[in-house]
Amino acid sequence: MNNEVLDCNRRLEELDKDIASEEALLREDKRAAREARDREVEEVQSRHDDLVAQQQSAINQVIVEKARRDSLEESKRGQQSLKTNACARIQECTDAIRRARDRERDRLNAFGQNINVVIQRIERQTWVGEKPIGPLGRFVTLKDPQWKFPMQSQLGSLMFAFAITNNVDREALKRILRETRK
Repeated sequence: MNNEVLDCNRRLEELDKDIASEEALLREDKRAAREARDREVEEVQSRHDDLVAQQQSAINQVIVEKARRDSLEESKRGQQSLKTNACARIQECTDAIRRARDRERDRLNAFGQNINVVIQRIERQTWVGEKPIGPLGRFVTLKDPQWKFPMQSQLGSLMFAFAITNNVDREALKRILRETRK
């Protein structure tokens, strides 16, 4: 029986050693698993921190781009305003040019219906002397309209006259005037 007790004790010691060895392995496995979990937690935390930093960078970039867009829209509105003003000014100038041409045409019509044709033909023709100038009334401007009637009575037909430099040109001018009165 003693042998049996000794065998049992030896067996118990072996089992205790096996248990201690297994507990040591288990502790080692737990420590390795805990270290692996800790590393995994650190990696996840690092990825999380990187993603948070990327998110903040993206938010900052969105803020910068929104400010840039707002600035560009404000600039665009300013440019559109300038364009609108320029278009209005161009239209005003175009209207002023048209009115000036109308006034000039009306003013020339005071010298006869076809005076524009006469002036165009004078411009195109080759002259022996200087090109005729006229009608002289085109070059007279009254600063004060109250003198209109006295000037008309004094200058009268001279306002419809042309200035020429020689008789050959006089005949050519008469021919132009005769042909345009038809």
